[in-house]
Amino acid sequence: MGQQYFTRFFLPIATAIAFHYECAPYSVRSVCRIEYISYQPGDQISFPAGYQHYYIKQKSMRVSSFNVTIFDQQLYEAMHRPTGIEMTSTRLEELILPTELLLGDFSSNHIETVNTTNGENFLITYLDLSSNMIRNVDFVSPLVNLEVLHLGHNSIEAIPGSALSTLTKLKYLYLQSNYYITSIPWSDIPRSIIHLDFDRDGLTEVVFTNIGLPSLEYLNIRHNELLTINITELLRAIPNLKEAHLYNSGLGEEQMRKIYADLTANNISFTNPFDRCQDDEQYSMTYGDCIKRQEADPFLTSRLRGVLLSLVVVATALVFVCMVLLVFKHMNR
Repeated sequence: MGQQYFTRFFLPIATAIAFHYECAPYSVRSVCRIEYISYQPGDQISFPAGYQHYYIKQKSMRVSSFNVTIFDQQLYEAMHRPTGIEMTSTRLEELILPTELLLGDFSSNHIETVNTTNGENFLITYLDLSSNMIRNVDFVSPLVNLEVLHLGHNSIEAIPGSALSTLTKLKYLYLQSNYYITSIPWSDIPRSIIHLDFDRDGLTEVVFTNIGLPSLEYLNIRHNELLTINITELLRAIPNLKEAHLYNSGLGEEQMRKIYADLTANNISFTNPFDRCQDDEQYSMTYGDCIKRQEADPFLTSRLRGVLLSLVVVATALVFVCMVLLVFKHMNR
């Protein structure tokens, strides 16, 4: 079927149709790239052996859409149990996570359910589930070897402490753009954490009292619903902080400038949206962001002037014609 890279075999006895997928040309020989996949539970499918990493992504929107809604153990076995799978933009709705997988990228799908009840000794260290439809994160607690977890751009409603407390090896946690999250269980965040991103969530309060995050170097809690930040407690709880993004419009410019002064005094880098907007006329504050003003397109501007000039000419001509007709009518009375 052209560039879909699979061969169809008709089984003499079974009524099901078996598909064997072949790898498309790819720059990395150890990676099997699949540009189209169709799978439903019970289908008989197979993949080339000898690959430990599968990259499954639609080549173009003009190519037939993927027909796979679930990633289960049968599909994983058909791939010969690889250690790495990137399966993005495939319209996947349910993920049954294999215990042997080390790297999983299932971002930009329609995943609502992640099942981790099928085993205990999960090996996975990197998991990307960003840009899906996930609401509940209880599934992460058995993933005790996780080091990187992407959960941004979902519909997560809450972060229970029990979901994070078991992840003692976690270093990078991304939870940005989950607008329903109003609080974080700071005391349950692993002490191993290096990078925390809660940009554009719905946080209404951050409490750093009796919290210790000695490894944390990057913190992003900007664009939330915060009305106060105790910068003294924050610096005490995160002694090795190197970069902080704390802007919240509810704090006001005066309070934010005091926070920035404390960050500067402790050699912590940050972005100050006020300075650029005050010093550069090309920028303006828009919904709490310092955004570059849009410059008018010279081509469009010249065309607009031409259109307006044409309208003026036409209107003048119409007025002149009307006046002539009125004069002519008056003379013929």
